[in-house]
Amino acid sequence: MAHQTRAGRQGGILAHLFPGVRTIMTGRRRSLISGLVLAFVLAAIPSARAAIVKNHDRKFPVGAYCPIESRAAAGADLSFTPTGSSAQITFRADNMIGQCQVSSRLCFTNADCGAQDTCVRFCGADFVTCQSDADCNPGDRCGEWNHFRLDNVTVVPKSVFDQHLLAPSPFYENCYDDTTVPPGQLLPGVAEVPSFDFNAAGTASLNRFFDTPAGLAGWTGDVYFDVGDPAPRNPSGPNYDDLDLTGGGLSIGQIQDGTRPVSASLLVGGLTPGVPYVVFGWWSINFPSRMTITIETGCPDLDGDGRAICSGGCVLLPGQVCGDCNDTKPHCAASCVDGDGDGWCTPNDCNDAVASCNQDCTSDVDGDARIDCLDSCIDPDRDGYGQPGGGGFSCTGVDCLEGNSSCNADCTDNDADGYCPPADCADGDDSRYPNAPEINDCTDQQCPGNPGFGVIDETSGLSDFKTQTVFRWPAQAGASQYQVVRSNQPTFPGACAGTVTTGLTWSDLAVPPRGGAFYYLDRPIAPCLGSWGQNSAGVERTSVCTGEICGNGLDDDHDGAADCLDVDCAGSPACQTAVFSFVDTAADDIPDTALFDFFQSHPAGLLDYILFQVVEPGQTAAWCSQNAAYYRNTYLSSATTGGFFLSGSWQKWHRSMTTGNAWVGPDTTGHSNSYGYEALGTNSWCSEEFPFDMSLCVIPGLHDYCEVADAAFSFDCNQSTQIPWTLTIRTASSRQAACGF
Repeated sequence: MAHQTRAGRQGGILAHLFPGVRTIMTGRRRSLISGLVLAFVLAAIPSARAAIVKNHDRKFPVGAYCPIESRAAAGADLSFTPTGSSAQITFRADNMIGQCQVSSRLCFTNADCGAQDTCVRFCGADFVTCQSDADCNPGDRCGEWNHFRLDNVTVVPKSVFDQHLLAPSPFYENCYDDTTVPPGQLLPGVAEVPSFDFNAAGTASLNRFFDTPAGLAGWTGDVYFDVGDPAPRNPSGPNYDDLDLTGGGLSIGQIQDGTRPVSASLLVGGLTPGVPYVVFGWWSINFPSRMTITIETGCPDLDGDGRAICSGGCVLLPGQVCGDCNDTKPHCAASCVDGDGDGWCTPNDCNDAVASCNQDCTSDVDGDARIDCLDSCIDPDRDGYGQPGGGGFSCTGVDCLEGNSSCNADCTDNDADGYCPPADCADGDDSRYPNAPEINDCTDQQCPGNPGFGVIDETSGLSDFKTQTVFRWPAQAGASQYQVVRSNQPTFPGACAGTVTTGLTWSDLAVPPRGGAFYYLDRPIAPCLGSWGQNSAGVERTSVCTGEICGNGLDDDHDGAADCLDVDCAGSPACQTAVFSFVDTAADDIPDTALFDFFQSHPAGLLDYILFQVVEPGQTAAWCSQNAAYYRNTYLSSATTGGFFLSGSWQKWHRSMTTGNAWVGPDTTGHSNSYGYEALGTNSWCSEEFPFDMSLCVIPGLHDYCEVADAAFSFDCNQSTQIPWTLTIRTASSRQAACGF
C-alpha cells in the first residue's frame, strides 16, 4: 500500500474513504465532525475475575458531551451489584476505528464491513491508510491517538438514579454539543448539560469528582486534569457543575501518549454488598475510539473488612487481602475466636470475656474510675442524668444536654441563659439563674438555695486589698456609685468610717490599734441601693453602722436626717467648711502634695458642695457643684497616676467674664475633669471644663512657674500685670457655705 503525505491525503484519500466528511486540520491533528460511533466492546478478561464489561454502541458528534449511563442505548446500562464494600471502575481507550471502503460504515475489523468490503484505518503519525500496525512506519500505529474526557463521575444507588433521574428526565439520555438546546434549558451547548444533585434526592453520592485538580484523588493510570473545553458548567446543581469555572475535567490520555492504549481506574469504597449501583457521568472524545468500561467487584467481602473469600480464583481489588474466617463479621478476620459472643474476635476484641467491652477498654468519659464499657451511667456533668454504658443504665434518666448540669430531664431554655427549669427559677429573665452575679437593677438575681438568695444588689465576688492601704471590690453591672465602710468590730455596730465613690477602691491610710483589726464592707448605692450581703450564717446584714455616717449622702440611721443635717454629725470634720487657698506667683508657692494632703484630711459627702475659684485680674472664674465627694475621691484616686472622667448629672453653676461674672445654672451636664498625666502632670487637676468658657487648672508640681492656670484664656498667673492670682477650693455642707450664694 503506497504511503500518502498529509497534504495529499487531505484532498484525496480521506475524501474517498469518508465521502461527505469535512476535515479540519490542526497541526498534526484533525477532528471529524459527523455522525461517529463511540463503542464499548467486550474485552478479553479472565473468567475468574469478578468483572462487568458493558458494550456500548452509540452515535454522537465528536466534541459533544454524552452520558456514560444510558438506558435508551442497548448495552449502556452501567449498573452493578457489588459483592463487597468496594469496586474498581476502569475506562480504557484503544483507537482502532476505521471506515468500510464500500459502505462507509465505521468499523473496527473487516468483519464489521461484511463480505467484499474492507475496514480501512490510518496510521496515527503519517495519515496513510492501513489495516494493521504493520502497514505503518516503525513506532507508528494503525489508528488515531487515544484521548477522552470525563466530568463528574458519580456512583449512586440504582434506586436513586432510577427514581430521580432516569424516569422523569429523559434528556439525560442525550448528547449535547454547541447547537443542541437541552429540554428546560435556555441556551445550547455543553455549558447547559443537565445537572442533578443526588444529595438533594435524599441519598449522598458516594463518589463525586468535580472539574478541579482535586478531582484526581482516587484515580490511577493515564489520568490528568484537563482545562480544555467543552465542559459542563450548569450552575443549577453541584454534582455536574464546573465549580471553579475553568471548564476543566478529567482527561484520560494525552497527545504525548501517541496511539498506545490508555486507561484509568477509580477505586470506589463505602458500598453496601448486594445493593445495586449505577456509574453515571459525562464524557467527550476528540476522535472516534474503541473504549471499554470494566467494573470489577473483586473477591467477595460481604462485611467490608478488606479480607476477602478468595475461592474460585477471583482477583483481589487494591486493598483486599485473602483469608476471612467469617465474612459476615467485620471484626473477625484472621481469627474467629469470640469467647463473649459480641461479634468481635481476638485479637481485635480488647476484652473477649466481656461482651460490652470490645473496641475500647480504656475510655472513662465521666471520670468516675469505671471504664465506659462497664459503666451503667455515663454522666460527665454529674447531675444524675446521663447515657447508658456497657453495664446497663442506672441513671435517673437520659440527659438531654450533657455538659450542662442544669439541663437534664428537660432542655427548655426560654430565655437562652444556658439554664433550664426547674433549676432556672426565672426562665423568662436571662439575668436570673442559679448563682447568677448580681446586677444593679433593684432585683435579686439568685435562685432559692444559692448564696445571696433573698438579698438584693449585694456585691458579687471577692473584695480584698490591692495594697496594704487600698481596699478594692468587684464591679457590679449597672452600678454607678459604691459605699465602703470600716469598723474595728466584725459586726459593724455604731458609727463607721467610710466613703462613697464611683471607683472600685478606697485608699484608707488609717492604722488599726495595736492588737486590733479593721473590718470592711462594700455595697453599690446607685442607681439602686444594694444590700450589705449576708453574714457567715447566711443571714442578711441589716444593722450595719447604725450611727449616721457623715458625708455619704445616706440616712444611715433612718431618722429622717442625712449627713450634716443629722445631729449625730455635729462637730464631724465632714460637716465643717474646709478651705484650700493660696496666692499664686511665679515661685514655688505650695508643696507638690498640698492639694492631695488637703483632700486626704478633709472628708466630703455626696450632699456637700464644692467651690473651685480663681480670682484673676478683671474677673473671677469659678464653678460650684453638688457631690463634693465625687471630686475629692476622684482626685485622690487619680491625681498621682492619671485619668479622664466626666462628672455626673448633679447640679452645677459657673461664673466668668463670659457670664458677666454672674452665677449661671444649675447645669446638669457632665463636664471633663482631667487628673495627673492626663492633665498637666502629677497631682494636677484641670476641672469642670465648661464649653466655650473657663478651664481652671491647679498644678502643684510646678516649681518655677505658675501653679494655677485658666486654660481657656491664659496659661500663666498674669505676671505681665504683676497682679497675682488666687486659688480657692472650698467644701461645705451647704451651697451658701461653700459657694457664697
